[in-house]
Amino acid sequence: MDMLSTSEKLKMLLASGLTTVEVARETDITQATISRIATGKHAEPRERSVRAIDALYTKVCAQLLVVADLASQGDTTCCGHNESVTSSGHAQALGNDAAKDDGP
Repeated sequence: MDMLSTSEKLKMLLASGLTTVEVARETDITQATISRIATGKHAEPRERSVRAIDALYTKVCAQLLVVADLASQGDTTCCGHNESVTSSGHAQALGNDAAKDDGP
């Protein structure tokens, strides 16, 4: 049983550096709905929204754990690149797949 509500998970996603627009894109939920859930104005979101936010929350938490583990080992690069990362920077890379290479 989850101890965090959907609204709390959403607030944590936003605190990790994601914007409501990025969360909306990742979950296929409108930005307006994301904002209403985060502020508590939409207290009982649809089951599809709950599942989508839960999935993104799980994904972000897993990525942040990897970043924290790498940092504790002294590695502050991301995905084999020489770019230094922070927790929020890694979370913001979600929609862009952090390991994507745009080429020369």
